[in-house]
Amino acid sequence: MKILHVAQKVKGGVATHLCELIPEQQARYGEDQVLVAIAADETEHLASLPPSSLRLFGSSARSPGALAAMGRDVARLIRREQPDIVHIHSTFAGLVVRLPFLLRRSTRAKIIYCAHGWAFNMQVSQAKRRAYAAAERLLAPVTDAILCISRFEQRRAVEVGLPSSKLHMVYNGIAPDTPVVAPSELPDFATDRLNLLFVGRQDPQKGYDDLRDAMARVLDLPVHLHVVGDRSVSNDDSPGEPDPPNVTRYGWIPIGRIPAFLEACDVVMMPSRWEGFGLVAIEAMRQGKPVCASDADALPELVVPGISGYIFPAGNVDALTELIRSMSRPQLQRLGVSARQHFRAKFTVEQMSNAISKLYEEVA
Repeated sequence: MKILHVAQKVKGGVATHLCELIPEQQARYGEDQVLVAIAADETEHLASLPPSSLRLFGSSARSPGALAAMGRDVARLIRREQPDIVHIHSTFAGLVVRLPFLLRRSTRAKIIYCAHGWAFNMQVSQAKRRAYAAAERLLAPVTDAILCISRFEQRRAVEVGLPSSKLHMVYNGIAPDTPVVAPSELPDFATDRLNLLFVGRQDPQKGYDDLRDAMARVLDLPVHLHVVGDRSVSNDDSPGEPDPPNVTRYGWIPIGRIPAFLEACDVVMMPSRWEGFGLVAIEAMRQGKPVCASDADALPELVVPGISGYIFPAGNVDALTELIRSMSRPQLQRLGVSARQHFRAKFTVEQMSNAISKLYEEVA
């Protein structure tokens, strides 16, 4: 079976997903049978994959011209490679690759599509949500299977009118072995305080502004927040907004360095306002770190109070502040042990790969 993955932009969760899934599939089907089409300016995010697996198009920009060029390049690639399965990742790639098939009903490869978080779940205007849902309904007839990354995502897809017969839920998964981190690679986190870690964009979706406000309320405690990821570019949370003194930002770091930060912290913070899955949560649990997450969307499917961490009402800074005040290192260490067991039971790459391969076989 020959598989072509297509992604318009991979930085972040899509890159993690592909770097976990592709090696599993290449071991199963052969290295030359599993290819990835990505933008030429995005290759650094898939550096762990064999260069021979990559097929490049011009740019990850989202201008009309760049998207049209991507569509032409991917269409030529599909004709040349003749894959059995075209596995499309995220909304823009889903639109660009599937749209031509509405007009051309000739024999084609089987199409698997995963939004990696529905655009119609974002906290945007109702008009935009309706438009995103309408686009997904329009493109569903030329899609053989739609992968949902959580039960929440599957329920929402049904609610907006996507065909339930085409919806398949498969949790994201990652390699079960804890990454080896040399002591010299660990960031310098003082051990006389609790070290909280936030990984992600500092934007409204990820709820960083709520976490920053909570940290400003616990200046009397020996706790420190370490922030990894790009600053927000949204007007809702200005990049110039000052952090309290118990917060340190590190900016964007290569994906290979994230395990060192997870190893050094006591707890991972995920105060998201909407979240289709939450890969950072299972990366934390794999390393024996509990997660303090909001109850937004799919996060309660990952984080179980008293087993893998804490849950608080999304947007409730008071509740988040009280949770931070209640934390202790012995308690966090106990939660970390059960969090790792919870991860291994539900979120390994083998489980994800097996489920996706079974789906390929069904549609092919």
